Amino acid sequence: MGVSRKKALQYAEKIISVPRSRVLVTLRHGQEGVTLLHGGRAVAKVFVNRSGIRAAAFMARALGTKVPPLGRAV
Repeated sequence: MGVSRKKALQYAEKIISVPRSRVLVTLRHGQEGVTLLHGGRAVAKVFVNRSGIRAAAFMARALGTKVPPLGRAV
């Protein structure tokens, strides 16, 4: 099943619309790309291509970690 970018963006906007001291997220590296998850739902997904890997590196850096190896999550 694919991730709808529209639904992921709507969910992300819903999350950040409520002020919170912290938001728990997971960065998962799969076969198709790197996905940022909150509560098991996709917030953002980038594919395995030049721009996608750069975006994944920036997401990981913003979270204070590194992009996990293939098949892993942080």
